[in-house]
Amino acid sequence: MSLSQARRQVPHSISLPPEVKAQLEGFRKDGGDINVSQIASAAIQRELERLQTGNRVVERLKVELSERRGPEWTAGYQEGKRWAENEASWVDITRYAIRYKSSDVGVEHKGVGDIGEPGVYEYEWLEFTGRFEAPLDDYGRDSPMGPGAPAYKVGLDDRGEHVREWDPPKCERFWRGWLTAVTDTYDLAKSQLPSVEDQLPPEPEPVEVNPDEIPF
Repeated sequence: MSLSQARRQVPHSISLPPEVKAQLEGFRKDGGDINVSQIASAAIQRELERLQTGNRVVERLKVELSERRGPEWTAGYQEGKRWAENEASWVDITRYAIRYKSSDVGVEHKGVGDIGEPGVYEYEWLEFTGRFEAPLDDYGRDSPMGPGAPAYKVGLDDRGEHVREWDPPKCERFWRGWLTAVTDTYDLAKSQLPSVEDQLPPEPEPVEVNPDEIPF
């Protein structure tokens, strides 16, 4: 042990059961060498790490009690917060906050033009399948004619073009995070702003892509 390490040691007494103390003394009388402080320190550190890991798991599961979240949900939450703070009107925020809940978000893969491989099509896209749909004017809509929501941007490729996430479960988590952020914004602001529930537009009819109308 170096001098600097020795200076960092903090004296702390520990209690041993009588039988363990007797065994330890017998071992030392027989010439055995054992560093009780080192063993105790290592054991305490392992136990602290176990408890801290357990606490982190508990804290995560408190948040993810009813649904899995993870990085996609967090990215969606950040985007929803940005949208609510910088782009949305109070009517927009109110509409999403009071009309939709997490279970209304559904995403599935669509495709036309079977090329002979299971699940692989000539033209593919994602669709919202629940009551929730992202704001069309702000996020577009994914289709064989171009990208948009439910797919979402995850970065830029080497050519500076947007890379999008197309996996349906990840997209669902993203938009559930987005909706949570918008709802949180509504809850924070509703006591300071007038109600606009009477100004909400009717719910839009689901937009479905007709394979016969695809211009290819």
